[in-house]
Amino acid sequence: MAIYKSVKRLSLLVACAFSLWQAPLKAQVQRYNATGENNYGIVYTLPKTKYEFIITTKQCVFTPGELSAWGSKYLGKDVGVKSWQTSEILDAKIRVVGVPNTEKQYLVAFDKKTIAPFVNLAPGGVLYSINGKNLPAQQVEESLPTYAKPNRALPSFPKEYSLAITQAKRAEIASTYLYDIRENLMNIVSGEVDQMPKDGESMRLILDKLRGEEQRALRLFEGDTTMTAQRYTLSIEPKAEDMEQPLAYLSPTSGFSESKTAQDAKPITLRIKIVERSPELDPKELARREKSEGIVYNLPGIAEVSLVYDGKELAKERLPITQVGTIQTMSKKMFNIKEAGTTAIYFDLNSGALNRVTTE
Repeated sequence: MAIYKSVKRLSLLVACAFSLWQAPLKAQVQRYNATGENNYGIVYTLPKTKYEFIITTKQCVFTPGELSAWGSKYLGKDVGVKSWQTSEILDAKIRVVGVPNTEKQYLVAFDKKTIAPFVNLAPGGVLYSINGKNLPAQQVEESLPTYAKPNRALPSFPKEYSLAITQAKRAEIASTYLYDIRENLMNIVSGEVDQMPKDGESMRLILDKLRGEEQRALRLFEGDTTMTAQRYTLSIEPKAEDMEQPLAYLSPTSGFSESKTAQDAKPITLRIKIVERSPELDPKELARREKSEGIVYNLPGIAEVSLVYDGKELAKERLPITQVGTIQTMSKKMFNIKEAGTTAIYFDLNSGALNRVTTE
């Protein structure tokens, strides 16, 4: 059977140390066997809560065409002559991540008679399982949306275009070329050409080439828009109370920022509401649990976490929060060997809560 005690007094008795780093826990664990070399004892750590916010934005940047000043004259319509950009939020997600809590370190000391005991720990020594053979699922990040880039290749203009000295002359040549392309397109579609393409595939190839030339010529007058997606990840360690504060800012014209750098920037507001607190323990009971010969784990509270921008709720989740939780202990009798197999215990890497007890 196993014995668990606070490591504050026993950390020097074990030959097993961990570097505790304040970074979100990844779903990677390492097995540590309890053997005579480490006195059948392994130090583990419980996590504390951080919330992570993943915000995806889309930015559109308009670039005027180099011949935009003549768009009205040759196209018969107004075209953009000034560059601009817009930004919007595509998606927002909230998730809980655990970081090692250096104030909650414990020693698991196995009885020498326990058969091949082992512990699986995440980076920072955070406890994932005891005698558990299953590994945590790997977290897969979603890929960013992708958008086609504008084709900025020049059309196959006649030589006169490159020899033209003024933009006005180039605009005249480009417009003539554009309307010639459109006339050729119309003639092929209507069948008014001397030699039609021999089959449907040949016609498709010719039409695609002509339409590509049309778009490249139009771009010189109308300009183009480049669209890109960006993802931002922010985190915050919640307090043991309700919170409401700006997490970041988004300007429709300047984009995303962590501080208000543009006049038209509006806050992305973080709201945390504590909806469930674990019963608060008096100091004597807390000390008793920490010293008990049981498995110490977190009993977190629950918080309602949301992000709001410009009056619209972007995301909302009910998530564990250790800052309003307490610790609990599991009896060492759980490790009595049964005929059916060995008791395996799994814990949540992000909250430190008991996940499941099974036989393997």
